This record gives sequence, structure tokens and C-alpha cells, in this order.
Amino acid sequence: MARTRLTRIWRRWWRPVTLVIALLLLAALAVRLVAPVVVSTAAVREAMERTLADWTGHEVTVDGSPTLTFWPEPRIELSRVSIVKPAIKGVTVLARISSVSAEFNFLGAFRGRPAFEDFILSEPEIYLTRNEMGELNWMKEGLLGDAALNATPAGAAVSIDPSLDRDIGDVLIENGRLELRDSITGLDWMASGITGELHWPRFSEPASLEVTALLNGRQIDVDLASGQPLLLLSGREASLDLDLNSDLLLAQFSGRASLAEHGFVSGELGFSGTDAGAAAAWMGMPGSILENGQPFSFGAEVLTTEEALRFDRLRMSMNRMEATGIADLLFPAERPPRLTGTLAIDRLDLVALRPLMNPGRGSGSADQLLQGLELDLRLSAREVAAGSFSLAQAALSIVNENSQFRTDIVDGSLEGGRITGRMVTVSEPGEPKTDLQLAVRDANLEAIFQKLGVSGPIPVATGSLELSATLPQGEWERLQEGRGSFRITTAAGILPDLDPGTILHRVGNRTYLPLKNPEGQDFLYQRLDLSATFERGLAEIQSGVIEGDAINVTLSGLLPLDGGGLALSAMLTPAAAPTKSSALFIGGSVAEPVVITQIADPAGGR
Repeated sequence: MARTRLTRIWRRWWRPVTLVIALLLLAALAVRLVAPVVVSTAAVREAMERTLADWTGHEVTVDGSPTLTFWPEPRIELSRVSIVKPAIKGVTVLARISSVSAEFNFLGAFRGRPAFEDFILSEPEIYLTRNEMGELNWMKEGLLGDAALNATPAGAAVSIDPSLDRDIGDVLIENGRLELRDSITGLDWMASGITGELHWPRFSEPASLEVTALLNGRQIDVDLASGQPLLLLSGREASLDLDLNSDLLLAQFSGRASLAEHGFVSGELGFSGTDAGAAAAWMGMPGSILENGQPFSFGAEVLTTEEALRFDRLRMSMNRMEATGIADLLFPAERPPRLTGTLAIDRLDLVALRPLMNPGRGSGSADQLLQGLELDLRLSAREVAAGSFSLAQAALSIVNENSQFRTDIVDGSLEGGRITGRMVTVSEPGEPKTDLQLAVRDANLEAIFQKLGVSGPIPVATGSLELSATLPQGEWERLQEGRGSFRITTAAGILPDLDPGTILHRVGNRTYLPLKNPEGQDFLYQRLDLSATFERGLAEIQSGVIEGDAINVTLSGLLPLDGGGLALSAMLTPAAAPTKSSALFIGGSVAEPVVITQIADPAGGR
């Protein structure tokens, strides 16, 4: 029954329906055939030029002939397009485009008022500048600039005057080029081979951009989306989601941001890569403290306040170092930016920070970093590597300000003892100067001297070491080239192969014999206290006392720090007969000292 009824309805209406469809197809075909006659190419071209000029607020010139097509949709293409603005001498070119095409409404074109959307930009070259306020040079004029300046936040979207709202649609970019001159950072950026699509239905609606490009010789993929693009273009705070991928760097941001001076960001930021040094060089950033070939990662919740950028829940991995904590990048008035924070680090290499400790050493990338950034960091590290030494459970402070870089070792464990110290490098005309102060308490001095590379007799004892030095070259590892003083004190200990009684008996009246006892008799002493000053690789003993059970030794003379010859005098006094003593004059090298001669009772008491 139902099927019979449907059959009767179809037989009654199929002819009218078919006729209507045929008429519509004929009408569409007629429009396409008649369109080239009734639509003026010159009028559409003028409207297209006027639209581009109105949107950008600048003069538009077209050197090529326009092309109109009407299938499958009406579209106009302009070739060799330039966007310029008047300058003191001639004009400034803002953009050059090999060809611009856009769809337009046929009825609007028939009435002389075509509306354009869904643009295709072929080989565009766009030149941008960002001034000190974060504004782009395109944003002050034209409908786009007017809309950007008129826009106000409305929740997650924007609100603008309806008369300023315009349809854009999709903008396809083919093999473009972008140059940005940034007055805030002083950097020039250039990207080429830009191919992708901008999806922006209307000025007041969200926008998304997906492009690939060549930046500094490497291909990148960029996905960018904003629910408030007009606010972002005008240098104000707006929602922003960004993903950037390249072979050196992966970066993501989700939150809110602005393009103004110092910018504004609030959201989750993260980036990572496989080669820290190469990534820094690619981005034009100072990278001399970064190791080539080492992976890196960074993540934090970022928040901009009135004069600071805060990194909360910071997570960082770099130079085989992992750190967590909190940091603030401050922007004080009339002073350089300042990075402060508290970080917990698993392992820190002080040698890797050497470029930061030598400000003023030429025009390298680390210099550029220090000239534009102050530091005030508090660090706690499970392990700190300083050359051949390793500090455990250390607390440090790193400060860079007023042409001075200061590293404080607040506390740390070294060879079973505790260490504190300060190293200050000051930039001065010529070579920088480093002041070094160290204090080691109750540590294994034998292990310390062995790691310092001391090849001569060293005490096997627990003791303390105090050092104060000035290094004219600004490099703390070149200690022997500086000047300063040191003091070594120990309680009971051993000087291997140096029992003084055996030495006196063995040497007798002979000369130029090895100081060390060949049969290994050791000096078991009760106290050692040695103070000396040094300069240019040579130390002068100011006070040297070694107290033993049977003999006390008093030292004076010169001790080379760089492998030169010894010139020492050792006064040996028996504890039981303090008025009777003998003197040894010691020469040779530090590694192989020799007794030049012995003088019994030099005071004439025997």
C-alpha cells in the first residue's frame, strides 16, 4: 500500500522537479557564460586593489595584467603586486607579492561592489618591523589596523565595531618570505619557503595558522592558534597556542601572550632538543656555556607580572644537569634584566660556567649574555664538579651585576671535610681580575694535594687549608700565575719517607743526597702549621712548623708552584735538647728534593 502511494506521488512530481533542476543548471551555466561580458575586469581589479589598500592602509600597485575566471567559482588574480608607504626619500616597500588571487561574489561584482575572500598569496615577500612598544609597522593604519585597535576582550573572543568586521576566509601562502626587524631585541629574523594556510573567517573570530618554512637554513613546522588575533596583533594580551617543530627544537606554549616590550605570557611553556649548542646558535642566542651534541629540555608554568616573568614549577635538563625550582626574570627600570631564582640541581659543572665567570673577555656570546642580563641565583647541588674536585651536598650563590661575577660556596662537602669560598671576577680595562678565597676544614689533605697534581712530599693527614688569591688572567685554574697566600694546618699526621732523625744520620757531612729515606722511614708528627705567600709561581714560606715526638722542624725559604727549583732551609731541633739544632739546605725539584748540605748547631751551641 505505502509503496503504491509513493509511486503515484513520484509519477505526479518527477517532471516538475526535473524541470526545476534543469532550469537551475541552465541558469548557473548562463551566469558563467554571461559573466565575462557583464562583469568588468577593470572594475573587479580596481575593487581588489582598493580592498587591499583599505585593509593594509597603504598604497597598492599592480604591475601585471589581471586574470578573471568564473569556474568553479568567480576568482580574480593580480600579478606583481607591491604594497608601499611614503618615506622621506621615495617609498618604503612593505610587501611584494608575485600574485594575489581571491574569490568574489558574482552578484556583488555585477552591482560593482564585489566582496573578496579565500585569498592565495604566491611568493609573497613581507617586511615587518616591531617598535619599542611591541607594535608592528602594519598595525597603525588600514581596516586591519583599525579593527585591531578597536577590538576589546569579550571573554575568550573579541568585540569590535560591526562596521570594521570583515570576512577573510582562508589565506593560502605559497613559497613566501618574511623579514622581521625587531627594535626590542635588536635582532633581524628571516624565514623563507613559507608555505601553509591561515584560517580566519572574520576579523572578530578565532584564527589559526599552519605553515612550514626555512628559518636560518632549517625547516620548521609552525601551528599557531588564537581566539583573539586582533588583540595579539595590536600588542595586547590574547589567547595563544603554539607548536614549533624542527630537527633541532621542539617547542610548545599554551596560554596567553602579547607582543609588547618584554611581552606577556601566562601558561605552560616547554621546549626540548637533541643539541643544545647547535639550537642556541641556530636561534642566534648566546650559547658558549652550552655543550654541543647534548640533549636539553625546559618546562615551566610562566606568568608575567608588572615587572617580571615568573617560571614556576621549573624543570630543566642541560649539559648533563637536571634542575627543578622557581625563577623570576625581572625588568627593573633603568637597569638590565635580572634573573633570580632558587634551583635544586643534581650535578653542576663549574668549569662549564667559566665563560660566565669572565665577563669582558672580548665580544663573545657569553659576553653579550652578561652585558644584557644580571644574575642572582641560589643553588643546591647534590654534586658540584670543579675540575678534578667533586663537592657533595653543596649550597652555592651565583651573582652577576655591575660588571662583577661572584660565585659563593656557602657550604659543601669535600674529601670528608667542609668547604666554603668565594670567587669574584671583575671586568676592568685590559684583563679581568679574579679574587679567590677558599677555606677547607677537617678534610683529607692527601687526596686534595693529589688532585691538585702536587708531586712532592705531601702530608697524610686530616687538616685545613685556607687560600686567598688574585688571578690576573681571570681563570681560577691558573692559580700559580696569581698572587696571594695560603695556610695549611693539620693535627697528627705522616710525611712519608721523611723521618728527620733518619735523614740527619744518613746525610751526615755528605752533600747532594736525596731527601727521602730510601728505606721508607716516615715522619710521624703531631702538628703541622705552614703559612706562605706566593706570586708568579713562587711561594715564600712565612712560617713553617712541624712538631714531632722527638724532633721539631722549622721551615723557611722558597717553594716553586710551577715545577721550578727548591730553595728551602729546614731547622731540626730535638725536643729533648731545644738548644741544639741542625740545619738542612734543600734544593732540587719538588718531586725529587735533595739535601745540598747539613750544618750542625748553626747557632754555635754545640
